Amino acid sequence: MNDTFERQDTRDREILTPSEAADHLRIGRTKIYELLGSKAIRSKRIGKSYRILRSDLDKYLETQ
Repeated sequence: MNDTFERQDTRDREILTPSEAADHLRIGRTKIYELLGSKAIRSKRIGKSYRILRSDLDKYLETQ
């Protein structure tokens, strides 16, 4: 059994967690939460958790 942690490929996912979005953009988690808080990147809240639609992440990238 392989005990090493392997990140799941997120290229095909439509909904990302903040950590996955940060990895995708190659920025830190703190920065992604700043962008979410300032509404630079749209997100949905589910309870206390954020979820980011890939299309919203792509829209953010187009404006940068």
